[in-house]
Amino acid sequence: MGVGCLNVAMNAQGAALEARHDRTAMSQLHATFSAGSLGAALLASGMSALSSSVALHFGVATVLVLLLTLFAQPVLLPDEKPADAAAESAADGAAGQDADAPGKKARRRWSLPARVTLWMGGAMVCGTVAEGAMNDWSALYMKEVADASARLAPLGIAVVSVMMVLARLFADGWRTRFGDGRVVRVGSLLAAAGLAFALLAGGVVPALIGFACMGLGIAAVTPCVYVAAARQGSEALALVAAMGTTGLLAGPPLIGFLAHGTSLVWGMAAVAVSASLVSVCAARIGWPAAAARGAEVEAKA
Repeated sequence: MGVGCLNVAMNAQGAALEARHDRTAMSQLHATFSAGSLGAALLASGMSALSSSVALHFGVATVLVLLLTLFAQPVLLPDEKPADAAAESAADGAAGQDADAPGKKARRRWSLPARVTLWMGGAMVCGTVAEGAMNDWSALYMKEVADASARLAPLGIAVVSVMMVLARLFADGWRTRFGDGRVVRVGSLLAAAGLAFALLAGGVVPALIGFACMGLGIAAVTPCVYVAAARQGSEALALVAAMGTTGLLAGPPLIGFLAHGTSLVWGMAAVAVSASLVSVCAARIGWPAAAARGAEVEAKA
């Protein structure tokens, strides 16, 4: 629960950073997240070499997190409500002015999420299902289906991870030039087509090529969707983040159940379908055009 709240807060800060400085940055922030996973693995390896004490390992990690929190606190950006959310908040305040009267209690109105928020959630679920499944099943696919040796099997996840980091480092430039919507749609179709090619062709080399396409294409999906959700307000961002976490956790075991009932090829085919569904959901989201983003920046300059 704590990590889930932190996930929402960090992505809200990333969206606020983009709005404040009129530049795309979310993909680079997600690239540092991926690099952080590598740093954590290196830290764990180093701590294990020094001591087998789990308490010491967790203690060092705790100190690092506290230091990062202290240094980050002074430079965190304030929340800025989107125009729609601000207007809604003002209307709620006007409607509830008499709530202070005796015997009356202010109530927060509950409403269904907007349709666009649900499409964003669908894109996030499908994207994280594909991302999580590749992390959990690519090595097994390399070994059992592509007949890779024990030495080559780990290259499956390595290729996906490296391509995701590289894509996220460059994706902000693509977003500025082509727009978030096109980056998500084209990227998700590339991911689906690449994995489908790997499954149809078979073998180690096609698998590595397909996995590289998956990492390259799916990398920018979550950063772009987080930014789009943040524009809808904090409630939309929290819901989309929760759906993303659901996809990340539920996707790999669902693929496992499917693979157990049929074969791993069909399980990975479901991953390709999930990636293609990202493009379907993305087509229903109102993304800001690249030209509009550039005009905004020039107007403010």
